[in-house]
Amino acid sequence: MKQNVLSANPASELELPRLPARLPRDVLTVAEVERVMAQPDTRTAVGVWDRAIVEVLYSTGIRRSEVVALRLSDVDGERGTLMVREGKGQKDRMVPVGERALSWVSRYLRDVRPELVMPPDSGALFLTTLGEALTPDWLTQTVRRYVKEAELGKSGACHIFRHTMATLMLEGGADVRYIQEMLGHVHLDSTQVYTRVSIRKLKAIHDATHPGAKLERLAKTTGRREQGASAPAGPAETPTPPEPSRAWRRVTATSTTSDGRRRATRAAPPPQRESLLGGAHKPGLCAPPSVLGLAPPSTVGRLASKPLRRWSLAR
Repeated sequence: MKQNVLSANPASELELPRLPARLPRDVLTVAEVERVMAQPDTRTAVGVWDRAIVEVLYSTGIRRSEVVALRLSDVDGERGTLMVREGKGQKDRMVPVGERALSWVSRYLRDVRPELVMPPDSGALFLTTLGEALTPDWLTQTVRRYVKEAELGKSGACHIFRHTMATLMLEGGADVRYIQEMLGHVHLDSTQVYTRVSIRKLKAIHDATHPGAKLERLAKTTGRREQGASAPAGPAETPTPPEPSRAWRRVTATSTTSDGRRRATRAAPPPQRESLLGGAHKPGLCAPPSVLGLAPPSTVGRLASKPLRRWSLAR
């Protein structure tokens, strides 16, 4: 088209394939994070070293490549911050770090790193046993081993703590733009994926408004309880007595009490009527079934000439 060979672009109507917007596969809960944190043996130098790395991943949510690139000067214990230099997109950013993570980093710097450093000191924050800077693959294998040993039924390594940090902060009330700044996302759309993972608020609204979300509310709405389902135990409800019949509710007179109040009195139940063939009559048709087959013909003829009427206590 630029050379005026074609008057129109034949590919203008083609639809380009779209990448699927997938959610993070696994996100840890607070209890699951603590189980992973308990895996390193902190009685050893290697355990303190690994615990400090996992604490930094969970507290800051930085990428594994950013952990490898950390320098000693990037940790500011007084301000509680961590400088991430040349992150994704070659951009620097400063992120907050929690007190617990700082305490483990301080213990690592005091007790472990002096035993690992080899002159000349490269200045890297985390070193290998050979005194060299970490590699991303070594970091992934170490963290993945601890996640597997925790037996959570979930798989992951460094990035699972990035997803977990963002999700838990959103559920705690953090604004999505602050999460975007911590994760180093250029576009907000990349951060908003965590708003679809964080469903704790949506779950609370669902439980509070949906008729079938709670067994107790469902039983009150439908008047029955589902088989095999049990609601939380609570105080036993007193059964409501049946409503009296209409004949017993007829008010016939009123009387005045000693304090001047008027009190209504109820009528006594009317006496049972005698059926045409004798005996007490139950409410229903005036001709009992015995009349149809056992009564004399004269009686049946006399009854057939009279219209059937219903007898009740209200008459």
